[in-house]
Amino acid sequence: MKVRARSVLYASLGLVGTIIGAGIFGLPAAFSAVGFWPGTILFWLLATAALLTHLLFAGLLMHENKRMRLTGLVSRHLDPFFHVVASLTYPLQLVASIFAYLILGGEFFSIIAHALGIQAPVGLWQVIFWIGGGVTILFGMKAVAKVNSFATSAKMVTVLLAVVVAWPLVDLAVVTSPRSVQWFLPFGIFLYSLSGLSSVGEVVELTRKNKREAYWAVGIGSFVSALLSWMFGVTLYLAARGFPIRTVPEIVSVLPSG
Repeated sequence: MKVRARSVLYASLGLVGTIIGAGIFGLPAAFSAVGFWPGTILFWLLATAALLTHLLFAGLLMHENKRMRLTGLVSRHLDPFFHVVASLTYPLQLVASIFAYLILGGEFFSIIAHALGIQAPVGLWQVIFWIGGGVTILFGMKAVAKVNSFATSAKMVTVLLAVVVAWPLVDLAVVTSPRSVQWFLPFGIFLYSLSGLSSVGEVVELTRKNKREAYWAVGIGSFVSALLSWMFGVTLYLAARGFPIRTVPEIVSVLPSG
């Protein structure tokens, strides 16, 4: 594999790894609130908006002479008031996302360990998950990219496996069943599950600010994430017969016991 292709691959997987996270587990319940067709239309409209936002953000970062993130760009190009807003909301969004990942990561580790006969508190698995991520970051961006590439590949395979395993349980009659559409309920869930703005800076750095490579990586990462997320959300929603599954145990219960 050529070096350029490898950098695009690492950068794309890094973006997929960021986008496909805690938000994906809210998608089945979000689709149950609006139904298949309205949910699909709204999801892909927001996916297009997220893709364009990621590309525009990457373009801005590539025109800067030094390493910058959202708050730095806002400080340079907008009114100081917006810099204050970004300085508060951007870190809070990152902290909230990491907190959600720690909670869900620990819960899934606990479920897997329980299936293997290992009994331990959920909190212990959350701490282990946190330590593993923290230690990886200490080795630098390249180490994070390599670990993230492996972990993201495993995540993508797992999502596809869940879709394949749940497909025989899908009830297509749910697609045409009438329901009251709650348009505003899934809006935030969809947008959160599609956003990868915090990782676009890493994509630009991993591609060494090569415009062609960066745009390809952002485009591939955004589209693949949206497609896998939509497949996961729709399949589990249909497999649950439209029931709004909201928790990790409820999501697991939809799949066959094996």
